[in-house]
Amino acid sequence: AATAADDAGQVPLHCAVAAGDTAVVEQLVAAAPAAVNAENGHLYTPLALGVLTRRIDLLRLLLTAAPTAATAHAALVVAIGMSSFDVVECLLAGAPSAALAIEDPDTGETPLHYAASMGCPAIISAIAHAYPAAALLFEFDGWTPFQLAQSVSAMRVLIPFTPATEVLQHFQHFGMAYYPAF
Repeated sequence: AATAADDAGQVPLHCAVAAGDTAVVEQLVAAAPAAVNAENGHLYTPLALGVLTRRIDLLRLLLTAAPTAATAHAALVVAIGMSSFDVVECLLAGAPSAALAIEDPDTGETPLHYAASMGCPAIISAIAHAYPAAALLFEFDGWTPFQLAQSVSAMRVLIPFTPATEVLQHFQHFGMAYYPAF
């Protein structure tokens, strides 16, 4: 019964995470670890719901179930969108590293692209250090994370991961007057 879905597509692990019941989450993860990857009717997995709770203890339990890279990627995108550094840090520590390499099928963005466009320097730095190769990738419109950065502080974080020629081209294109904080 640990994997039986209700009419909304929720398995018991979804409900336990939403309720914040650590003891039940631990029992369900032990009984049916694959349930961490089950999507409900809204396409949320228990791991993504755990991100929404911002409860690190629940996330650590869910990560012991070894979620797939796709499940971890979706949860990471939710955490980036919430600008929750603690949650991103927890996911980076416990999720499969392949989650960082997954590109959005509609945009071609990696989590680093998305983090750069959201602008939280701490999150950008954590992701760039975990997967520096993403700084070199272009999304479908031809933009790198550095080019998507929405603030000077986000750009500063990405400069060490970005080829010097790209940084120079960017500043030459916009002019240094546009970036007085540099």
